[in-house]
Amino acid sequence: MTLDGHLKVGLVSALIITSYSTESIEITAMMAIAIFIGNVFPDFSEMGIIRHRTYTHFHLYYVIGILACIYVAPIYPSDYWVLLKMLCIGSLTHIACDWPYYSGIPLFKPKRKIPLFNLPFDGYANKIIEHGVVLSGIILFLHFSIR
Repeated sequence: MTLDGHLKVGLVSALIITSYSTESIEITAMMAIAIFIGNVFPDFSEMGIIRHRTYTHFHLYYVIGILACIYVAPIYPSDYWVLLKMLCIGSLTHIACDWPYYSGIPLFKPKRKIPLFNLPFDGYANKIIEHGVVLSGIILFLHFSIR
């Protein structure tokens, strides 16, 4: 997915997840920022050092991060655990959106990528997927928030 697509999906993800937040308004705003940053984190954390779509796109690291936040938060209470969990959720959203393209994402080993559809980044298929994800998210948000 392109950077533009990840930014759009990050905004929609932040909108959907924070709309169901029971935290204070300050923490909810920080959650939205953490989800948005998480949506671009796997790409920007490589910093030209790590090969693209390897360790930074390995979903298991983020799942372990979420589980750690869930089980450590009761022991060491802090609002930072919620923010770290949202960063991991945003990163998982990024990884899910990257799966259909080119070489895929690492599913079982960090250096072995498995493609879903092997779509190119340019072209109509990319635009359809990017806009489809964003529109689906907005429709879901509106469906569940307007009752």
